Amino acid sequence: MKFTWTGSTGGRVCALIASMMLLLLLGTGCGTSTGMGSPGASLTTQQRGSVHAFRSRVTSMDQSMARGVEDCFWQAFQQCQPATMSYTQSDATSGTVHTFSLENQNGRCLVTDSARPFTTHMSQPAVLSTCAGIQKRADGLHVLSCGKLGNILIPAVGA
Repeated sequence: MKFTWTGSTGGRVCALIASMMLLLLLGTGCGTSTGMGSPGASLTTQQRGSVHAFRSRVTSMDQSMARGVEDCFWQAFQQCQPATMSYTQSDATSGTVHTFSLENQNGRCLVTDSARPFTTHMSQPAVLSTCAGIQKRADGLHVLSCGKLGNILIPAVGA
């Protein structure tokens, strides 16, 4: 794997640590399982991974993994399997960390987003929204009608 570095040393270290954590989270399959629910329940949630975008483009270090993460989350949505995926969108001074969750509620796939805005100086409280659904298009995954945030685009690699 070849890495090309630009920017500050702190940014390089941060990007390297984030990439290593993604590798550990993703393992060898389409996500890792975490138990949820009450004791004795068989409900598990698949952590599909994370996607990071800078100015609406998937970061170069994430491109090899981002396509798989997005495909896994889309597959979980189509099958309405419990799953989570993190998506961070940022620019030079601010951004938002989204944690999307899928839950099967009596055959209906509930999509939620916990969005936590941040700036270089502070993090803000998370905003929890219920979303109308997810669509996969050429430019990426579209998470639809998430409360005040509206539609959220998780860009496809290369889009």
